[in-house]
Amino acid sequence: MLAYFWVKEEIAYGKHRQPNGLLALAGAWSYSLYLVHAQGMELFGWLKVPNLGYILNWTATMLCSLGFAFLFYLLVERPSHQLARKVQVCAKARAALRENPASRSSTASAVNLP
Repeated sequence: MLAYFWVKEEIAYGKHRQPNGLLALAGAWSYSLYLVHAQGMELFGWLKVPNLGYILNWTATMLCSLGFAFLFYLLVERPSHQLARKVQVCAKARAALRENPASRSSTASAVNLP
């Protein structure tokens, strides 16, 4: 019951405020972090870094994992999302052409369809 009211207040707050830019960016690539965090930690293990103590080694490992996830986001996840949007737009345009062939010339030129 408490969760309902909390979520309701969060939604109302979010309608009037922009999210923190850094947190929004981090949220955009959080799935990449989920996918490759183990590989980022493994990458740090391959880097032949001398033992700097537990705290510094842990911090460096986390930074390596975060960096690897961000690169994965830039090189794989974001381009994949952009491609998916383009495919979706083309699919919608083709569906519209099938429904209304009379508008084919104007729609085909706008979307570059054959």
